[in-house]
Amino acid sequence: MTRLQQLAIAWSCAVALAACERAGAGYTNPSDDSSASPAPSASASLAPSTCVTSPSASVLVGISSGFGEYLDPQFGQLAGYADVTTAEPALAAAVTATTSDTVQFVNLESASVEHSAVGFPAAGSGASGFPAVPYAFPSAAASPSSNTIIGTKFWSTGRIAPAESGNPCYSQAFTLPTAGTYYFGDLDYYDTITSLRDVIVVTSGADRRSQRKRQRPSSGR
Repeated sequence: MTRLQQLAIAWSCAVALAACERAGAGYTNPSDDSSASPAPSASASLAPSTCVTSPSASVLVGISSGFGEYLDPQFGQLAGYADVTTAEPALAAAVTATTSDTVQFVNLESASVEHSAVGFPAAGSGASGFPAVPYAFPSAAASPSSNTIIGTKFWSTGRIAPAESGNPCYSQAFTLPTAGTYYFGDLDYYDTITSLRDVIVVTSGADRRSQRKRQRPSSGR
């Protein structure tokens, strides 16, 4: 079993356990509990979800309501996304990558919870940020769009299917040709109390995979 399969199962168990605890405590309104999975908003028409079954990118960004909210000093509230390439973070965080990297998003939840990452139009322009809530996503956001994350081009993962039997679903792979800061959010969970959102900060340089190989200690150490 891979590390991401284990993480997907762990998130699923955590969400189920939280639901049981809320029921036992007498909660009747999940929106009153910050640990609850946010209810999706009706911001775009439903489209069939996608599932790429294997990762191919040098940077993997997990999507899950299990990542705790984080108030970033530069970007503000971040929620629902975190770099899971080599670690299993507890909190959401800005994603860092280089122009040589490729990026895939992976849905770590199950129980019919679909997630997505959709770029905001001004992302990467230097004067960008998260748009005000409620935000009207274009109808094209419901399906995969583009293989490039860049400020002048619309991009979306579309709705990524939830993990099945511990096997997470991935988005298409994206290239990152231009350095910049790219803001994005979840089609169904941006207009919720948790507001799933994050940024990718892209700098020039070698891809992360190459950097990890260079940092690996020799067998004689």
